[in-house]
Amino acid sequence: MKLARTVVLLAGLIAGLSAWAQEAGTILAERVLLATITSNYDSRTTELWLGIDDSGNAAEIERLDVESRRIKKFAIPDLAKGIVLKEEGGHQIFILRSADFDPTRGGNLELNYLHNGLTGSRRTSMLALEIDADGWKLLHSGVVFKRIHVLANKIFGKVVGVKELRYSAKVRAH
Repeated sequence: MKLARTVVLLAGLIAGLSAWAQEAGTILAERVLLATITSNYDSRTTELWLGIDDSGNAAEIERLDVESRRIKKFAIPDLAKGIVLKEEGGHQIFILRSADFDPTRGGNLELNYLHNGLTGSRRTSMLALEIDADGWKLLHSGVVFKRIHVLANKIFGKVVGVKELRYSAKVRAH
């Protein structure tokens, strides 16, 4: 009798935990570091991670502020409308979007960024997030990269936006 009651209690606990996990979002099997982001205007380092589910599909994108250890998570379906990776001073600095992203094979990404906050001008860099035998990776102009270095657009010494994005395969230790 005690064993039967214990089994029923454990089954209820497992069902409750399963329902909680579904409400909390996808349970990730793995996280892959896509890129490390640095700039010439501050010493902060940001990491862009891809959360992978137990089927190997892309489940979420995470932005990690290395110094503060703050993580912001974005669901893959949100790429269709665009996810704001960085916002500052009321300006959306970086917006990542995709019209064709498939969680099983990847797709094209548009990294839209603020070039000049005074005029509101923006620029776009085309990327791809793909999976192959070696796993998930980011590409720019068909070349795999692990680092983005942001060069500030300055007017009279004041940062007004992003002048240029430099992509490279090398990652500096931080």
